[in-house]
Amino acid sequence: MLAQARIRLENAESAISFMQREHTKTLEGLHEEIRSLKHKCAELSFQLTIQSVHKDSPDDARAAQATLKRALDAKDDECERLRLRLAEKEAEAQLLRERVEESER
Repeated sequence: MLAQARIRLENAESAISFMQREHTKTLEGLHEEIRSLKHKCAELSFQLTIQSVHKDSPDDARAAQATLKRALDAKDDECERLRLRLAEKEAEAQLLRERVEESER
């Protein structure tokens, strides 16, 4: 019985370790995506500014701005989905930690 408990504990610890590594990877990916999006946003904002200075039509600038806004909104939605996924994974890891603590008692 003690051997079974020890095996279950090792399995749970292994699962927690795996989840922590996956969360770390997910967080690193999210941070890299945020950095990339900020950089792209800055580049596009600069391009938009330059283009709007050289264009005769304010409608063209507004259309470009609207397109950029839609792209940014889509990326914001994607970031939110990833944040929700991360929260789910953190909840799973917490559940596994609680199970390990419970099995240690």
